[in-house]
Amino acid sequence: MCGIVGVYNIPEASRLAVHALQRLQHRGQEAAGAASSDGRRLSRHRGSGDVTGVFGGINFASELPGMSAISHVRYSTAGKDGLITRDRGSRRGIQPLLDDSRYCPAAFAHNGNIPEAKEICLAMERTGAIFASMSDTELFMHLAKQSDAPDFSQRLIDGFKQIDGAYALLVLTLDRLYAAVDPHGFRPLCWAPYRGGFLIASETCALDLFDIPPETVVQVEPGTLLEFANGLTEPRVTRFAAAPFRRFCSFEWIYFARPDSTFDGQSVSKVREDLGRRLARCCPAVGADMVIAVPDSANVHAAGFSQESGLPLGNGLVRSHSVGRTFIDPGEEKRAAAVRLKLNPDRGVVAGKKLVVIDDSIVRGNTTKEIIALLRRAGALEIHLRIASPEITDSCFWGIDTPEKEKLIAATRTKDEIAAFVGADSLEYLPIEELRQALNDPEGKRHCLTCFNGIHPTKS
Repeated sequence: MCGIVGVYNIPEASRLAVHALQRLQHRGQEAAGAASSDGRRLSRHRGSGDVTGVFGGINFASELPGMSAISHVRYSTAGKDGLITRDRGSRRGIQPLLDDSRYCPAAFAHNGNIPEAKEICLAMERTGAIFASMSDTELFMHLAKQSDAPDFSQRLIDGFKQIDGAYALLVLTLDRLYAAVDPHGFRPLCWAPYRGGFLIASETCALDLFDIPPETVVQVEPGTLLEFANGLTEPRVTRFAAAPFRRFCSFEWIYFARPDSTFDGQSVSKVREDLGRRLARCCPAVGADMVIAVPDSANVHAAGFSQESGLPLGNGLVRSHSVGRTFIDPGEEKRAAAVRLKLNPDRGVVAGKKLVVIDDSIVRGNTTKEIIALLRRAGALEIHLRIASPEITDSCFWGIDTPEKEKLIAATRTKDEIAAFVGADSLEYLPIEELRQALNDPEGKRHCLTCFNGIHPTKS
């Protein structure tokens, strides 16, 4: 999971792209980068760490000049046999990636995952292609180069037709900016006009920075390529998939997106509040004294649970915001250490209390176990764990770093066994039927639910 921003035909484009990127820091904390165009050349700046660390102190006007730019925050995913597993920690994979070919210099920034990238890249290497980053993002660059089409947009489309995967993609050339979303619409991307140009971002919260009227924000449709060029009052749209069908990632609603974002006019916070209310109705905790959230991702879920159940909502876990999201911290030891650094129980709130602890999900179980141990040491009498999503039983190959199926605790243990492992007095999950209702998708036809039901989204 990554975050991307595009700015086209606006003064100080790179500075705006980086400022907006800070609103997407939750989507990736390993690295950040930006590329800009002044019409004559492409410039790039990138590095490991968060946005502030990478861009603090740079001179945007001299180092990233121009009226157009793209930016990217990185969370490297493993995927199934994905190339990125060989690129973790390498500067070569930090985006945007730059193709400095004389035919059409371009910078590429990508959010998503191509499950068959390894096989495609190995086949291309046998015909002479050389991959520098071992990132599936570079695949888009090479596929475009292989096309004989004279028009660059058609070259991109020729590449898209050879890929089955999840992608929200930005491509910056000397005089244009392209945005594309795969035919299934797994990953979010939206755009809006601004000061005679255009802004593009993974989430609407990044556009809110510029006071963009919500009614002017447009979601990029599945299977479409948008071309932003001078003289256009709106992007030129080309549909490259004959029969696209949306399979938007349900985990965006549950965990990844910021609660102040919207998708297709639907508020993420309202959906999470509804998930919490449904959880309270389906899985009450009789005799509990208080509801607390595992911050920050479960805050709104817990508020909904509290409102529906009538139990008071307490601030039982205090978060240090200098530590990033533990789900996207690569490595199990780092995740466990980050829990202790990030969260501290407030003894004055939890001691002597029977708690309902709300979290958005359980993946491996080790993070949850650490959190419950913290609460026990702080004096909690009972801990009833309620999860605002169904059991995660299958791996995701579309851009979320869930591990192999055998490492998913719900795939290998019963609910009672999980409760015993993490140290909870009871454990309940939101039924998948309730999740579909909250997403206004009762038949589950417009969302990807693979991690919950194992059904391949492009074949259902």
